[in-house]
Amino acid sequence: MHLSRRGLLAAGSALGAAGAVAATAPGAAAHGDEPQVLSGAIRRVASSGAGVVFFSHGLDEVLELADRVVVSRGGRVAAEQATTRLDHDTIVRLIAGREIAETVVTSVDELGDPVL
Repeated sequence: MHLSRRGLLAAGSALGAAGAVAATAPGAAAHGDEPQVLSGAIRRVASSGAGVVFFSHGLDEVLELADRVVVSRGGRVAAEQATTRLDHDTIVRLIAGREIAETVVTSVDELGDPVL
């Protein structure tokens, strides 16, 4: 059994004792259907009435799975809102602390010769 599936099973058994579970997105290390398996497990756990804390940089995934989004910036809570009030661009703005259009490129580094 792959490590992430074992992790899901461990989280599921811990849920029985704690009433809540924390999960992190598998990211680039995910194999095959693991993101879908994790999403399904999160939905089942949440539908049982347990609390789920899901950590991810995948904003579309967050919008799909979460009821509420908490954005942290600089080690502090920058925003907390229901996902029904959010979209991808709004979350990006909350993460950055400003409109992305406000970002100004002040310099462009010159690329050197290829190293490899």
